[in-house]
Amino acid sequence: MTIVLPVGTDKLGAKNHSKMHRVFAIDDSATEQSVFVNSSGNVGIGNINPTLAKLQVTGTGTSSLTNSVYITDSSGNIRLLIRDDGNFGIDTLSPLTNFQVSQLSTGTGTVSTNTAISTSTVTGTNTQFLNTFKPGDTITIGAQTLTIFGVNSNTSLTTSNITANSTNSSYTLTGGNRFNVLGNGNVGINTNTPVTTLDVNGNSRVSGDLSANFISANIIADPTYIQSDTINGYGCIWNESNSADSYVIKTPRYTSYGCSWNESTNSYTNNITN
Repeated sequence: MTIVLPVGTDKLGAKNHSKMHRVFAIDDSATEQSVFVNSSGNVGIGNINPTLAKLQVTGTGTSSLTNSVYITDSSGNIRLLIRDDGNFGIDTLSPLTNFQVSQLSTGTGTVSTNTAISTSTVTGTNTQFLNTFKPGDTITIGAQTLTIFGVNSNTSLTTSNITANSTNSSYTLTGGNRFNVLGNGNVGINTNTPVTTLDVNGNSRVSGDLSANFISANIIADPTYIQSDTINGYGCIWNESNSADSYVIKTPRYTSYGCSWNESTNSYTNNITN
């Protein structure tokens, strides 16, 4: 390694001696506090007194117009962004909340299809299908957009009918916002604007117990066991002794889901239709 002073417009530079490649440089117009290393080995970027951490970065403003940290992959796709207004984004250039996780529309790795072998299998190389897709999503390879029926592994998808062959091709997906944390404490999944503590836009699954004082829903499909404040007449209870699709729903007046409850006679009329 050769230290060169100056190097063109650089105040300080370092070159690989054998290949003469510039591996480090400080531009001639850089300000005094651009990069600073103190006696403890702490590095400051935009800070001449980095006492709080091994790497301390100070931004150039306090608004959404400037960034403190900006990290991309080798293709230039944004991977991590911290703006000077405090918003933190993963895979997004414009985090709308305190913490936002998005998904890029460009896929990782490459894919191949061969209609002579299978008309419903997409094979990946260095792909992350389990992390990227779920059944019902789409994948676009060239001019062909396929619906995904199954995510078999990180390198195998079952899709709708494939009509064109491809080898180690790039691909795209829908992408978009996935997770948001607001400063007011609200958390959103698949929504930018959560209006409750947890706001989920889409289907949910709970494998353990779910406890609530009140449950409000348009549809409850095939409940195994749901209970919510049954003393006051709210909730849905699975009747283990009766046949499949037999349940009781208690509401103060009525429900269109399958039965009506009569508080005065303490009985219900079964209107279930399968």
